Amino acid sequence: MNGENGVIRISTECYTSYHWLPAVLKKFNNEFPNVEIEIVFEATHHPIEKLMEGDLDLAITSNPEQVEKIEFIKLFADEMLAVVAPLHPWANRPFVVAEDFQDVILIIHSLPFDTVSIFRTEFTPKGISPQKLIVLPLTEASIELVKANMGVIVLANWALKPYLTNEIKTVKINQEGFFRQQYIARI
Repeated sequence: MNGENGVIRISTECYTSYHWLPAVLKKFNNEFPNVEIEIVFEATHHPIEKLMEGDLDLAITSNPEQVEKIEFIKLFADEMLAVVAPLHPWANRPFVVAEDFQDVILIIHSLPFDTVSIFRTEFTPKGISPQKLIVLPLTEASIELVKANMGVIVLANWALKPYLTNEIKTVKINQEGFFRQQYIARI
């Protein structure tokens, strides 16, 4: 090994990102065993702010803010899908568009809207609001509401994998799909 040692403080803007992060951290730890990774959970909803304040060394985000001293490095793009109950009117549609969300109860993980990809890129620019909004930070509870046909949620394809059963259906957003770019931010 190269002899690097120290601590790297990291956070993501979304709790669902912690599903894939451990595998990445394990690989990093194998290559750099003397570097400790500290996950700063309390920075989850404001990773860029915490990075600028010096509380983080790296932030994982899908919202590259125009901040002069921060470098954003592309990681990967994930497809975002609408998740519905099998009896939902969208269940057999090939795709939905932003305007379709005006007639549904939408479940999101957190506020403010500018931290929610579908709002930031699809709804807000078009002046679209869902019929009703439920803010529920727990994916498992959100999926249960969807199963009961009590709302729709938009999740990344990889975040859905543990929940894919015949009790839910996924629907593409836009004919070409709706993708969210993930970045590592650093100063």
